Amino acid sequence: MRAFRARQREQATEQATPLPPELAQLLTGQLGLLWQAAVKQAEAGALAAREQADDDIARADKERDEALANVAALESELAVLREVVAERDRLLQEVRELRAEALPLREQVARLTATGEHLAAQLQDTKAELKEAREDGRQLQTELLALARQDGKVKK
Repeated sequence: MRAFRARQREQATEQATPLPPELAQLLTGQLGLLWQAAVKQAEAGALAAREQADDDIARADKERDEALANVAALESELAVLREVVAERDRLLQEVRELRAEALPLREQVARLTATGEHLAAQLQDTKAELKEAREDGRQLQTELLALARQDGKVKK
């Protein structure tokens, strides 16, 4: 084991032999090509990710715009409904006021109807009394005329 460790130390301390210039140039060229391919692949991936992100942003913008349009339509509808509710409340208040006014008017109509019926009955009574008074007046005229004729015959 000691020998193995000693060999390991020896190899670690030994300098690596330099590569021949043609091999170093070939490796450098290959590494450059590999690096360029990696950069192109990374750029393609970044471009695809950017395009996907742009599509996602465009879709999100469209959804946002649709949602905002929907919100605007709903707010408009809400405003109309609020106006309808306000008008309904106003009409309900007006109905309550009219009902409150109608009760005394109904009572007044009932009183006036009763008064009218009473006056109609009085009128009928008065007409009957007038008719009776006329008949009495005619009778009295007839009697007076008869008395005057008798008185005129008696003086002759």
